[in-house]
Amino acid sequence: MGPDASNTAFMRHNHHPQDSQLSDHLIGFYETQALECDNSYTMDPFLMLFDDSSFHTLPHVQENFYEDFTAAYGYGSSDYDITLWNHSLDAANVDVDGSSAEDTVIVRGVEAEDHLDSLAPIPTSGQHSHVSVAYANLREYATTNQPTRPSSPESAKAHEQYLHELGQQSPIACDDLVINLFIGLFQTHVAPTFPCFKESVVHDSTAEEIRLAMAATGGLYCDTPRSETVAKWLLHIARRKLLTLFHSGAADSPTYRSRILQTYVLMEIFAFICGDKRLLLLQEVFHGQATQVFREFETEQVSDGCTRTSSESLANAFRLLECYRVVLLQQPSMLYPASILNGPERRSEERDGRAELRSQEVLRAITCYEVGGFQIITPESSVRGLSDIAILASHSRRLPGSLLRHLKSLAGRPSGSFTGWQQEFLELALQRWLALHRAMPTPAAQLLFHLIHLSMYCNFVEMERTARMAMDNARAGDIGARARAYPSIPALVNLSQVGLGIQEKCFSAPEDIDKVVWHAQRIHHVASLSSDKRHSHSFGRIHLRQEMDLEQCMEPVHYSHAVYYSSVVLWIASLLGEKVKHGESSRRALQTGSELLSKSASRVAVVFKQVLDSLQTL
Repeated sequence: MGPDASNTAFMRHNHHPQDSQLSDHLIGFYETQALECDNSYTMDPFLMLFDDSSFHTLPHVQENFYEDFTAAYGYGSSDYDITLWNHSLDAANVDVDGSSAEDTVIVRGVEAEDHLDSLAPIPTSGQHSHVSVAYANLREYATTNQPTRPSSPESAKAHEQYLHELGQQSPIACDDLVINLFIGLFQTHVAPTFPCFKESVVHDSTAEEIRLAMAATGGLYCDTPRSETVAKWLLHIARRKLLTLFHSGAADSPTYRSRILQTYVLMEIFAFICGDKRLLLLQEVFHGQATQVFREFETEQVSDGCTRTSSESLANAFRLLECYRVVLLQQPSMLYPASILNGPERRSEERDGRAELRSQEVLRAITCYEVGGFQIITPESSVRGLSDIAILASHSRRLPGSLLRHLKSLAGRPSGSFTGWQQEFLELALQRWLALHRAMPTPAAQLLFHLIHLSMYCNFVEMERTARMAMDNARAGDIGARARAYPSIPALVNLSQVGLGIQEKCFSAPEDIDKVVWHAQRIHHVASLSSDKRHSHSFGRIHLRQEMDLEQCMEPVHYSHAVYYSSVVLWIASLLGEKVKHGESSRRALQTGSELLSKSASRVAVVFKQVLDSLQTL
């Protein structure tokens, strides 16, 4: 595919983006400003509370998850004239006609519909009255003044009292309705991308860390103001419980291994879509532990000789997250190639027309010219094939130094511009993956397909650094003063004078720019079509699985990242284009990306949209 698809496999050896530094990414772009100027994404003060003694154990679903809400904020139970709904919103047996549509929920004497003036309209059926109450409760929690963390003790004598006061604080009070609401949002927005959670129903026996991590991730798709604060606190508690379980030796037990891996997967999903750079960096610290658990999990499955569908689906979810690290963060994979090439066998009786195909079968068909009628049928096999290709290609960054220098000398390229793997091999593998599909891949697979190409041709870190420099110069106003303050950073006096140096840093080769632009435009096209289908839903927001349209219309987790990076790519490419007048194509690309991000429900889309809007003002 692309403007020169026929010659794609015979392109010269190109420079893959160098090993990026995760700290240079613009996720959480405005963290470069003073924290007091960042009203929406400042550090959550409750994440610094390392003693949650007031939350020793989490009760069952029928009870509140945290301490009595009255003790925390002085609210009486009579303020909510409702009976708590003890069923999960995502449960398969929800009685959608359980209550009368005329029932009116009163929250502090105000009708729930009037209380939620900034929220999208919610249908007035029985189950949606519960959703209205959940939003009303969440609004109360989010707008209440939070308790201030006490100052650190100045003497050892006051230390005991300090710990007592710290443990008695209740930063965020969430009840069953809010937890269920967040889990319902998770099932709607995240589960279609990670099928291992698609059929899961949260009940009393669900592990507490899984329940909290799932609710926290779903809370990032809630548009109630400051709902991300509630989600961060839920994740904080889930992380503490997970690490306690992990370091207690439970990771060595096959019984707990799947449970620990599920929680790690949920935490990494949260890190990618929270829009907080600090949490993304923190999760990268724990990724090694997650990889260790995954290797033991895979070894156990191989030794058994067969794989249950749920276990294989969980393994595919972790591979997809590893693909996100490789593509979005441009980091080499921590998985050994054997983890991809030596997957577990499936029993013959499990193989039917819709059965999942092993990774080896997909990769063998991609690398062999004669496929023997092999076709990719299911969306799971499609995305897994892309993930495996990206993970295996990333191991070129781990070549031994002597071999890497030898390959560079053979290629005749400058030092640092060749990573070992010939780029045309990866291009050909991706084209073969596309040709093996019986039908057009899903929008989620198409977005990931084009995003892998962008990661192969571009250096996201250098592109974001260029955008940051341009925005800093625009805010500084005085170019001369900034040049004196930062002599090591070249000032961009005019964006139309970016120059060849930026081109060499941002793109693998000049001849790749046309391919980059084509793939970026395809991302905008696919994202536009999928977003139009999502917003054709009559209710505007979906909470229950019974209301979901076709899963192909749902927003994949990597939707916001694909739109953001493609917009930045088009912005820089248009500034470098000789035939493109400055200001026209670049602003149009940024405007399109901003509009697409405004249709996304994820929290990271808000951060990315702020960056694109700022670039439009330059």
